[in-house]
Amino acid sequence: LIMFASMKKIGKNNFRGVAILESKSGRPEGPFVPLMPGPLTPPTWSCLDGTLYVENGVPYMVFCHEWTQVGDGRMCLMELSRALDSSKKPSVLFTASQAPWSKTFNSSSATHTSNFITDGPFLHRCATSNELIMLWSSIGPNDQYCVGIARSTSGSVHGPWVHDPDPLYGRDGGHAMMTKVSLERSFAKPNGASQPEHTLMLMALHAPNRRIRNSAPKLLGMLEQRDESTGLAKLDWFEFQ
Repeated sequence: LIMFASMKKIGKNNFRGVAILESKSGRPEGPFVPLMPGPLTPPTWSCLDGTLYVENGVPYMVFCHEWTQVGDGRMCLMELSRALDSSKKPSVLFTASQAPWSKTFNSSSATHTSNFITDGPFLHRCATSNELIMLWSSIGPNDQYCVGIARSTSGSVHGPWVHDPDPLYGRDGGHAMMTKVSLERSFAKPNGASQPEHTLMLMALHAPNRRIRNSAPKLLGMLEQRDESTGLAKLDWFEFQ
């Protein structure tokens, strides 16, 4: 059991980086210890939100090169060793400003006059279209924190990546992740077992972002359908009553 964690290093040049930790017990309770003495991301980069993706048996980390350092936040890709204890030189998949819905903003904490955020990448293979999509977060319409969709036109994590014109979620929430759960119904059987009836897709994110002290996990239902006119997957979310 491993964890990708964003943390700052001790010392003078304490850039934030992404480290990989391993649970010595194999359980979520830990204890977790680093696989390496320091972060896997470049030592002079300010990075966060690393996430694991495996393609053709090769592990990769998708992570963000922070807007606080580069202005136009970058979404980056880095190939990892199979033991997850070393990495190759990263490449840039896209920048935040390439998304039509992402908005620039000024910040007293950055040296750039125009800033675009990249946060929280999560990759998902669509069942209806076999597309590889990425959920990621930035500032969007009405200055709200939003979740957008990028699509790999090659079907590979290497891209190229294109962006949906509008965000998937625009209600001041972000860092979204998706999963599927099986819904079961118990009925009389000789062994008393239950059988899966349906599969429900969920999206978890944190909201609200503007009031970070009040921010909390939010769980939404997800629907995925194939758009017959484009052949692309169309994703919609709904709230539980």
